[in-house]
Amino acid sequence: MEVNNVSDVDSVVQEAFAALDYEYQWLMRSAGWLYWEHKYNLSNLKAEGVDEIECDFYFDPFNDDSSWYSPADDEFRATFVDPLWETRDLDPYKMENDVRVAESVRFEDDLRLTCAWAISSRQLFDQNILSESLTHLCRAYDHLGQARLRARVPTLFGNAISNRGRKGSTKRDEMYAPLRKLAREKAFAKPNGEPYPSKRNAALSIKDEVLAKARDLGIELSANQAERTITGWLDGMSFGSKQ
Repeated sequence: MEVNNVSDVDSVVQEAFAALDYEYQWLMRSAGWLYWEHKYNLSNLKAEGVDEIECDFYFDPFNDDSSWYSPADDEFRATFVDPLWETRDLDPYKMENDVRVAESVRFEDDLRLTCAWAISSRQLFDQNILSESLTHLCRAYDHLGQARLRARVPTLFGNAISNRGRKGSTKRDEMYAPLRKLAREKAFAKPNGEPYPSKRNAALSIKDEVLAKARDLGIELSANQAERTITGWLDGMSFGSKQ
Protein backbone atom coordinates (compact mmCIF):
# COMPACT_ATOMS: atom_id res chain seq x y z
CA MET A 1 0.00 0.00 0.00
CA GLU A 2 1.44 3.39 -1.05
CA VAL A 3 1.41 6.00 1.71
CA ASN A 4 0.93 9.57 0.45
CA ASN A 5 -0.40 11.58 3.38
CA VAL A 6 -1.24 11.59 7.08
CA SER A 7 -4.58 9.95 6.40
CA ASP A 8 -2.84 7.06 4.66
CA VAL A 9 -0.44 6.69 7.58
CA ASP A 10 -3.35 6.55 10.01
CA SER A 11 -5.02 3.92 7.84
CA VAL A 12 -1.88 1.76 7.78
CA VAL A 13 -1.52 2.03 11.58
CA GLN A 14 -5.17 1.11 12.09
CA GLU A 15 -4.84 -1.90 9.81
CA ALA A 16 -1.68 -3.00 11.58
CA PHE A 17 -3.32 -2.67 14.98
CA ALA A 18 -6.40 -4.57 13.80
CA ALA A 19 -4.17 -7.39 12.55
CA LEU A 20 -2.17 -7.47 15.77
CA ASP A 21 -5.31 -7.33 17.88
CA TYR A 22 -6.79 -10.27 15.96
CA GLU A 23 -3.61 -12.32 16.48
CA TYR A 24 -3.53 -11.37 20.15
CA GLN A 25 -7.17 -12.36 20.68
CA TRP A 26 -6.74 -15.61 18.74
CA LEU A 27 -3.62 -16.49 20.71
CA MET A 28 -5.24 -15.77 24.08
CA ARG A 29 -8.38 -17.72 23.18
CA SER A 30 -6.19 -20.61 22.02
CA ALA A 31 -4.27 -20.54 25.30
CA GLY A 32 -7.53 -20.43 27.27
CA TRP A 33 -8.87 -23.41 25.35
CA LEU A 34 -5.62 -25.32 25.92
CA TYR A 35 -5.91 -24.56 29.64
CA TRP A 36 -9.42 -26.05 29.64
CA GLU A 37 -8.33 -29.08 27.58
CA HIS A 38 -5.45 -29.72 29.96
CA LYS A 39 -7.74 -29.60 33.01
CA TYR A 40 -10.23 -31.90 31.30
CA ASN A 41 -7.52 -34.43 30.53
CA LEU A 42 -6.05 -34.26 34.01
CA SER A 43 -9.43 -35.07 35.53
CA ASN A 44 -9.79 -37.99 33.12
CA LEU A 45 -6.37 -39.32 34.02
CA LYS A 46 -7.70 -40.09 37.48
CA ALA A 47 -10.23 -42.50 35.97
CA GLU A 48 -9.21 -46.14 36.16
CA GLY A 49 -8.25 -47.71 32.84
CA VAL A 50 -7.43 -44.45 31.02
CA ASP A 51 -4.20 -45.06 29.10
CA GLU A 52 -3.87 -41.91 27.04
CA ILE A 53 -5.15 -38.37 27.13
CA GLU A 54 -7.59 -37.17 24.53
CA CYS A 55 -6.51 -34.28 22.30
CA ASP A 56 -8.95 -34.04 19.40
CA PHE A 57 -11.43 -31.51 20.75
CA TYR A 58 -13.17 -29.30 18.20
CA PHE A 59 -11.91 -25.76 18.70
CA ASP A 60 -13.37 -22.47 17.51
CA PRO A 61 -11.56 -19.67 19.39
CA PHE A 62 -14.23 -17.06 18.68
CA ASN A 63 -17.28 -19.15 19.49
CA ASP A 64 -18.29 -17.90 22.94
CA ASP A 65 -21.00 -20.54 23.13
CA SER A 66 -18.51 -23.41 23.04
CA SER A 67 -18.63 -25.71 26.05
CA TRP A 68 -15.01 -24.91 26.94
CA TYR A 69 -15.44 -21.16 26.93
CA SER A 70 -16.97 -20.51 30.33
CA PRO A 71 -16.02 -20.72 33.13
CA ALA A 72 -12.67 -22.11 31.92
CA ASP A 73 -11.75 -18.96 30.00
CA ASP A 74 -12.64 -16.74 32.96
CA GLU A 75 -10.48 -18.89 35.22
CA PHE A 76 -7.63 -18.83 32.71
CA ARG A 77 -7.72 -15.04 32.46
CA ALA A 78 -7.92 -14.58 36.23
CA THR A 79 -5.01 -16.98 36.76
CA PHE A 80 -2.66 -16.01 33.92
CA VAL A 81 -3.73 -12.98 31.90
CA ASP A 82 -4.99 -10.38 34.38
CA PRO A 83 -2.03 -10.64 36.83
CA LEU A 84 0.40 -10.12 33.94
CA TRP A 85 -1.46 -7.07 32.66
CA GLU A 86 -1.24 -5.66 36.18
CA THR A 87 2.51 -6.36 36.46
CA ARG A 88 4.56 -3.18 36.34
CA ASP A 89 7.61 -3.34 34.04
CA LEU A 90 6.63 -6.73 32.65
CA ASP A 91 9.82 -8.48 31.53
CA PRO A 92 9.17 -11.70 29.57
CA TYR A 93 12.91 -12.08 28.90
CA LYS A 94 13.60 -12.42 32.62
CA MET A 95 10.61 -14.72 33.07
CA GLU A 96 11.89 -16.96 30.26
CA ASN A 97 15.41 -17.07 31.73
CA ASP A 98 14.00 -17.99 35.15
CA VAL A 99 12.13 -20.91 33.57
CA ARG A 100 15.22 -22.05 31.68
CA VAL A 101 17.29 -22.41 34.85
CA ALA A 102 14.48 -24.14 36.77
CA GLU A 103 14.90 -27.83 37.58
CA SER A 104 11.80 -28.66 35.53
CA VAL A 105 9.45 -26.82 33.20
CA ARG A 106 5.71 -27.27 33.64
CA PHE A 107 2.78 -26.80 31.29
CA GLU A 108 1.76 -23.75 33.34
CA ASP A 109 5.20 -22.17 32.84
CA ASP A 110 4.87 -22.19 29.06
CA LEU A 111 1.28 -21.02 29.26
CA ARG A 112 2.31 -18.08 31.47
CA LEU A 113 5.16 -17.23 29.09
CA THR A 114 2.71 -17.35 26.17
CA CYS A 115 0.60 -14.71 27.88
CA ALA A 116 3.60 -12.61 28.97
CA TRP A 117 5.04 -12.38 25.45
CA ALA A 118 1.60 -11.64 23.96
CA ILE A 119 0.85 -8.88 26.48
CA SER A 120 4.32 -7.41 26.01
CA SER A 121 3.70 -7.42 22.26
CA ARG A 122 0.55 -5.33 22.72
CA GLN A 123 2.32 -2.94 25.07
CA LEU A 124 5.21 -2.43 22.63
CA PHE A 125 2.79 -1.81 19.78
CA ASP A 126 1.09 0.90 21.85
CA GLN A 127 4.56 2.49 22.20
CA ASN A 128 5.06 2.30 18.39
CA ILE A 129 7.91 -0.21 18.78
CA LEU A 130 6.51 -2.29 15.94
CA SER A 131 9.39 -4.59 15.02
CA GLU A 132 9.97 -5.77 18.60
CA SER A 133 6.21 -6.07 19.06
CA LEU A 134 6.05 -8.62 16.26
CA THR A 135 9.07 -10.47 17.67
CA HIS A 136 7.33 -10.81 21.03
CA LEU A 137 4.18 -12.06 19.33
CA CYS A 138 6.20 -14.77 17.57
CA ARG A 139 7.74 -15.84 20.88
CA ALA A 140 4.26 -16.06 22.36
CA TYR A 141 3.25 -18.47 19.60
CA ASP A 142 6.42 -20.48 20.21
CA HIS A 143 5.56 -20.97 23.88
CA LEU A 144 1.95 -21.77 23.03
CA GLY A 145 3.27 -24.60 20.87
CA GLN A 146 5.49 -25.82 23.68
CA ALA A 147 2.59 -25.66 26.13
CA ARG A 148 0.47 -27.70 23.70
CA LEU A 149 3.16 -30.38 23.54
CA ARG A 150 3.41 -30.56 27.32
CA ALA A 151 -0.37 -30.80 27.63
CA ARG A 152 -0.59 -33.76 25.27
CA VAL A 153 1.97 -36.16 26.70
CA PRO A 154 0.43 -39.67 26.82
CA THR A 155 -0.49 -40.83 30.29
CA LEU A 156 1.62 -43.98 30.26
CA PHE A 157 4.69 -42.01 29.28
CA GLY A 158 3.95 -39.49 32.00
CA ASN A 159 3.47 -42.22 34.58
CA ALA A 160 6.71 -43.93 33.55
CA ILE A 161 8.65 -40.69 33.88
CA SER A 162 6.98 -39.98 37.22
CA ASN A 163 7.81 -43.42 38.62
CA ARG A 164 11.39 -43.21 37.42
CA GLY A 165 11.65 -39.72 38.87
CA ARG A 166 10.37 -40.86 42.26
CA LYS A 167 12.96 -43.66 42.40
CA GLY A 168 15.72 -41.30 41.38
CA SER A 169 14.50 -38.71 43.85
CA THR A 170 14.64 -41.24 46.70
CA LYS A 171 18.24 -42.13 45.88
CA ARG A 172 19.20 -38.47 45.64
CA ASP A 173 17.53 -37.76 48.98
CA GLU A 174 19.53 -40.53 50.62
CA MET A 175 22.77 -39.34 49.06
CA TYR A 176 22.30 -35.71 50.07
CA ALA A 177 20.95 -36.49 53.57
CA PRO A 178 24.28 -35.83 55.39
CA LEU A 179 24.74 -32.54 53.56
CA ARG A 180 21.17 -31.48 54.31
CA LYS A 181 21.68 -32.36 57.99
CA LEU A 182 24.92 -30.36 58.14
CA ALA A 183 23.30 -27.37 56.43
CA ARG A 184 20.42 -27.24 58.90
CA GLU A 185 22.77 -27.59 61.86
CA LYS A 186 25.07 -24.81 60.64
CA ALA A 187 22.15 -22.54 59.70
CA PHE A 188 20.60 -22.73 63.15
CA ALA A 189 22.78 -19.83 64.33
CA LYS A 190 25.91 -17.87 63.49
CA PRO A 191 29.18 -18.92 65.22
CA ASN A 192 28.51 -16.20 67.83
CA GLY A 193 25.09 -17.65 68.58
CA GLU A 194 23.09 -14.89 66.86
CA PRO A 195 20.42 -15.96 64.34
CA TYR A 196 20.99 -15.41 60.65
CA PRO A 197 18.82 -12.56 59.35
CA SER A 198 17.34 -14.60 56.50
CA LYS A 199 17.34 -18.02 54.87
CA ARG A 200 19.36 -16.72 51.91
CA ASN A 201 21.93 -15.10 54.19
CA ALA A 202 22.30 -18.37 56.07
CA ALA A 203 22.70 -20.34 52.83
CA LEU A 204 25.39 -17.98 51.56
CA SER A 205 27.22 -18.03 54.90
CA ILE A 206 27.41 -21.80 55.20
CA LYS A 207 27.82 -22.61 51.50
CA ASP A 208 31.60 -23.13 51.61
CA GLU A 209 31.34 -25.53 54.57
CA VAL A 210 28.68 -27.57 52.83
CA LEU A 211 30.69 -27.67 49.58
CA ALA A 212 33.76 -28.81 51.50
CA LYS A 213 31.74 -31.60 53.13
CA ALA A 214 30.39 -32.63 49.73
CA ARG A 215 33.94 -32.94 48.37
CA ASP A 216 34.97 -35.03 51.40
CA LEU A 217 32.04 -37.40 50.83
CA GLY A 218 32.59 -37.54 47.07
CA ILE A 219 29.16 -36.01 46.42
CA GLU A 220 28.80 -33.83 43.35
CA LEU A 221 27.31 -30.46 44.30
CA SER A 222 27.60 -27.60 41.84
CA ALA A 223 29.13 -24.47 43.35
CA ASN A 224 26.93 -22.37 41.06
CA GLN A 225 23.74 -24.04 42.30
CA ALA A 226 24.83 -24.55 45.92
CA GLU A 227 23.11 -21.44 47.30
CA ARG A 228 19.80 -22.41 45.72
CA THR A 229 20.08 -26.04 46.83
CA ILE A 230 21.01 -25.17 50.40
CA THR A 231 18.22 -22.59 50.60
CA GLY A 232 15.76 -25.36 49.75
CA TRP A 233 17.23 -27.57 52.46
CA LEU A 234 16.53 -24.84 55.02
CA ASP A 235 12.78 -24.76 54.39
CA GLY A 236 10.77 -24.71 57.60
CA MET A 237 13.49 -23.04 59.67
CA SER A 238 12.95 -19.57 61.11
CA PHE A 239 15.44 -16.73 60.74
CA GLY A 240 15.81 -13.16 61.87
CA SER A 241 15.27 -11.65 65.29
CA LYS A 242 14.09 -14.11 67.96
CA GLN A 243 13.00 -11.44 70.40
